[in-house]
Amino acid sequence: MTQLGNTVQGGTSDTTSGQNARTILLPAMSEDGTLNSISCWLNTLNSTDRRVKYLIYDSSDNLIAESDVYSGADVSVITLVTLNVAGSVALTSGAQYRIAFFCEYTGTAYTYDILASSSEFANETYPTTPDPWVGTTTSRNLAIYLDYTASTGPTLTGPDTTTVDATRTVTGTALDTATTAGLKTVGYSKTLTITPIDTVSFSQVDEIDAGIALGTPVASLPVEADVLAAGATAWQIQQWVDDGVNPEVARNITLNYLAAHTTVQAMIATANTTPGESLQATNIIAVEDDMQHSGPNVVDTVTITRAADGTLTTDKDQTISFTERYWSPSTGQASYAGITVKGSAIISVGGASNTLRLNYVNKTQFYIN
Repeated sequence: MTQLGNTVQGGTSDTTSGQNARTILLPAMSEDGTLNSISCWLNTLNSTDRRVKYLIYDSSDNLIAESDVYSGADVSVITLVTLNVAGSVALTSGAQYRIAFFCEYTGTAYTYDILASSSEFANETYPTTPDPWVGTTTSRNLAIYLDYTASTGPTLTGPDTTTVDATRTVTGTALDTATTAGLKTVGYSKTLTITPIDTVSFSQVDEIDAGIALGTPVASLPVEADVLAAGATAWQIQQWVDDGVNPEVARNITLNYLAAHTTVQAMIATANTTPGESLQATNIIAVEDDMQHSGPNVVDTVTITRAADGTLTTDKDQTISFTERYWSPSTGQASYAGITVKGSAIISVGGASNTLRLNYVNKTQFYIN
């Protein structure tokens, strides 16, 4: 177990004198963990009319949890008083937390050292817990700390990139403890998940079956864009694992579409939506900000060049057909259209059966196709 805070009794003591709630803001967590208890040097406590409890707040001063209420023998001299925090309160690496004591008796003594702007106090009515915390800054650096157990759940170290149809091995530690895993888009509610992880057979996690109708949308993800329209914001994909006990672990990964394909990320303001002129035309798709479409660079020796507004050019005046993949940010789904072009003109549009799947071979290998 690990302590965070002021773990040494303060050199000076005083009573609360009407300031019966005091806090310190802890340094940022260096790792994930689970909160066990909070400890503070106090005296003049009992289990009837001189009770005390500890509080923990997030960096926005919102209450996260409370400790047990002190219920032991009378404390008449300054003593390290430790109170457990029930439940599995997760502490996140990089986050800062505020911890406080909150006592019933205004003559309760505490210890501190002098450090400018290191603590805050408030006068609150016990036992109504202050939430959010609102206090007055003081230089009395309160001797209080928390105890936590560092996370022993999975960690991720790779891969940094993957490509559709290419198998990638997930690297990290304790991956055998994971019960769910997948890929997700940062800041976006849609995710592809596998649960439970099957160590033997392939697992598809986008609700696709072999009998899917042509052109039917399927749950999917955006990919790395090659062409960004003005104003577009690139999507960030993360791989993640979860053991069901510790906080989910996620890591950025670059998700590329098929080799020798181009992905355009579109914006409504720049889209050419005229049928016959553009891959963003109204007869193919309803353009959304940051939607994507992807297709091959060469078909039957004809080179295709895609522009941010959906128009295309070819290097030969020849009729060719190909599949264009569309991804919608509003639904999190991909759909596919069969496109036939001659020169720079789109002469027909139809459904297509291609799909994007996230597959796990086992707990540490996945591929997308």
